[in-house]
Amino acid sequence: MPPKRTSTSEAPAMTQAAIRKLVDDSVTAALEAQVATMANADNTNRNTREREAHVARKYSEKMMEVFIGGLPQRIERNVTASKPQTLEEAINIAQRLMD
Repeated sequence: MPPKRTSTSEAPAMTQAAIRKLVDDSVTAALEAQVATMANADNTNRNTREREAHVARKYSEKMMEVFIGGLPQRIERNVTASKPQTLEEAINIAQRLMD
């Protein structure tokens, strides 16, 4: 269960650049941990392209999760309900809702 949020009027407005920086920082740490785990595992039956595709999918999913989670609650609910398939789509939806 997500933590309860305070009023969104208290939250400072975030620029798209600030949101992207937050997402990149959070996702980079998660990906580095994932890559280290995968490198230490016995991956002899997997080829490099499969691993890279898996990491790219996880990266994309994590970026979208972090981005949506950082939005004001009202916007977050609407973006989540729209079921965006990509981070770019989620950003566009959030921008339209904020305007």
